[in-house]
Amino acid sequence: MNLRWLELSVIALVGCTEVPDGDFEPSPPDDVEATAGWAVGFTPRGKPAEDVLRAGFSGGDFFGGAVIAGFSEEVLGSPETLASAGSLLEDASAVQIVVPWYQDSWDSSSFTREPGKTPSDQSLVELVSSVHEAGGAVLLTIFVEARDGSWRGDFLPADPDGWFAAHRDLHTHYGALAEGLGVAAMSVGSEYTQTEARFADGWRSVIAASRAEFSGLLAYSANWNDAGGAGGGFEGVPFWDDLDAIGVDAWFPLIGSGEAPEISALVEGWQPWLDRMEAVSLAFDRPVWFTEVGYASRVGAAARPWEWQKSDEPSAVTQENGYSAFFEAVYGQQDWVEGAFFWWWDNASTWDFAGY
Repeated sequence: MNLRWLELSVIALVGCTEVPDGDFEPSPPDDVEATAGWAVGFTPRGKPAEDVLRAGFSGGDFFGGAVIAGFSEEVLGSPETLASAGSLLEDASAVQIVVPWYQDSWDSSSFTREPGKTPSDQSLVELVSSVHEAGGAVLLTIFVEARDGSWRGDFLPADPDGWFAAHRDLHTHYGALAEGLGVAAMSVGSEYTQTEARFADGWRSVIAASRAEFSGLLAYSANWNDAGGAGGGFEGVPFWDDLDAIGVDAWFPLIGSGEAPEISALVEGWQPWLDRMEAVSLAFDRPVWFTEVGYASRVGAAARPWEWQKSDEPSAVTQENGYSAFFEAVYGQQDWVEGAFFWWWDNASTWDFAGY
């Protein structure tokens, strides 16, 4: 083990990350009410945060944009999705495409395509081709969800060897597909926090299987903390040295409370997390990509940004200020951060579809 990494890990485990707390008034412009034009949720489309995203990414070559996640078979190739991806790429440089497969529960040892849900290869090809035609790059992320609603961070397969063999087959298939399409980068997994430290050799075998087919950049998307209590999360992944980038699903709490936090408070809230990510980046000599970052258009989104099942009071300004704080604190400010993708740029298979 890298001794420098061991020292950093100990510091992270005993350290404490504090976030600003208090009540904050909305900052201009005044908050706007939810209307038929947009739904409360993660998509920025049709809300003030969309303007922030477009202005922030416009004119730069930063590897970033938004996530398009497909939860139905043909949605990635639908005219609406192709049009919305093209619109995003008028300002952003890249799209992350997420393709989910499904296992039955947290302890399953195999997974399959889910009829009606997992995007077809043809729809994926259509979207990737469309992104490339628009001049954008693609980060392709393949991960496994649970049919019973279990979170990926709780996955602990009964037969680890079988589970990793299935992952090698999965990434052999998509690696060859991505290679043929000229995809820029792939992420080999997302937030499997219970398995990262326990089965590091298993993940190294998946990475090797991917590299055998795919010549682009490889990352893994780690959770922002070790929610599973197994030594995982971005500070506990031991196989970063086998990858080209450290992927972080950056659902960091930036503030303790407050209905519509000021941008300055959110920028302050970023600093301890940036320090911790920089330490990991330096330890492994790898850049960081924010494989997921986002704020829903609701009250409290900057305090608990990972909560996706809430239907709280709408707050477009909370989302807007969360986006603004990213561009002020992170984008172009940290040379070890080389990519970021906002969750998400919706489509007809997501629940806050706004339409275009």
